[in-house]
Amino acid sequence: MSKKISRLLVAVSLFAVLAGSSVYAQSSVVVKMDVPFEFRVGGQTLPSGAYTISALNPNLVVIRSKNGHQSAPVMTNALQVNQARSDGRLIFNRYGEFYFLSQIWTPGEAVGRKLVQSGAEREIAAVNAPTETTILIAGTATK
Repeated sequence: MSKKISRLLVAVSLFAVLAGSSVYAQSSVVVKMDVPFEFRVGGQTLPSGAYTISALNPNLVVIRSKNGHQSAPVMTNALQVNQARSDGRLIFNRYGEFYFLSQIWTPGEAVGRKLVQSGAEREIAAVNAPTETTILIAGTATK
């Protein structure tokens, strides 16, 4: 019963955030990427393929497949560097065969986004260090 209540609270909270963020989303930058491997975002596993990432508000982004079949909203925190990056980057942590999206960097920005670690990644990270960090170069287009 408590799982159902927790899920309901998460769904209601997500709806409130999404409903209040439409103005922000209209001016957000979209990061486009081709991911050559299956990866995890939040509690979802997404197949390899073409994706876009757009900000719904300052702390929430959504990853959508180009074909529209997959979508994953995820909470993020800001990361700051001293100088703006010239290229966009997506950084994945790899634990054995599992890839987890960890950071999103938009070209020309000094502020990136660090994804809040999912329960699945926390479980794996508790017993294994990442075996590698994978960086993909991403393109952008304004919405």
